[in-house]
Amino acid sequence: MTTAETDLTALAAHDTSSRGVSAPQAWAVAAGIAVIMVQGVVYFLLIRHQAEGFADLLGRASNFQSLKTTGNI
Repeated sequence: MTTAETDLTALAAHDTSSRGVSAPQAWAVAAGIAVIMVQGVVYFLLIRHQAEGFADLLGRASNFQSLKTTGNI
């Protein structure tokens, strides 16, 4: 084996070990993606339909802003 072949073998072994992802990192990425997916499902199934349910609350917030700026509701 020549010196060049030894250097290439060592370089190849070094490159493959530095590209690997550890198991805890893979689980953390998978858990993060799962949380984002669940949040998206909860939003689309539950939360986005409640916009009309908060119309009264949004109206009252608007009244407070009017009272703050003009003194009248």
